Amino acid sequence: MISCLELISSKRWTCVLLVTVAVLLVSVGHPQKVFAQNGTTPPDEKAEVMILGTSHFDNPGQDVINVTFPDVLKPKYQRQIARVIDSLSTFEPTKVAIEARESFEADVDSMYQRYRKGNHELTRNERQQLGFRLGKRFNHSQLYAIDHDGKFPFREVLAYAKKHNTEFVEYFKKTRKMYQAFA
Repeated sequence: MISCLELISSKRWTCVLLVTVAVLLVSVGHPQKVFAQNGTTPPDEKAEVMILGTSHFDNPGQDVINVTFPDVLKPKYQRQIARVIDSLSTFEPTKVAIEARESFEADVDSMYQRYRKGNHELTRNERQQLGFRLGKRFNHSQLYAIDHDGKFPFREVLAYAKKHNTEFVEYFKKTRKMYQAFA
């Protein structure tokens, strides 16, 4: 498994997409097409990084703010996802990385290879709906599993904010209500 920092700083990747709660795209502009073919980054070119955040399409209920997502397998939402993939495709990523723990990398790769061959039906999961589709569109032979293995101490942060920054606490409560109502 490669760390996110290694992924971003790697000169051999010109465009990267990380899919799940965050989508990471890296690009070096027009010269990328030539250099992407041989897996190198043009000298003196800086990679651009874009991170696209998503909710969990099949929410496991383990986040600070959990939203109920519609059934993304319905045709209406499949068309919307196809438009998102079309939009992301304009970036022409040369690598796709998804938020997945190293221990799941073999399973993810197995599912992705079956999907590429037409032997796996996508689940509701955003890694598959976005990452698998984009990887296949660009004929990528593999996806890369990257994830941070730590826990965010949100309760402690909120407890601190209650004592030292009540404005943040109110902002968070309003934001949570807004996102939960939006879904």
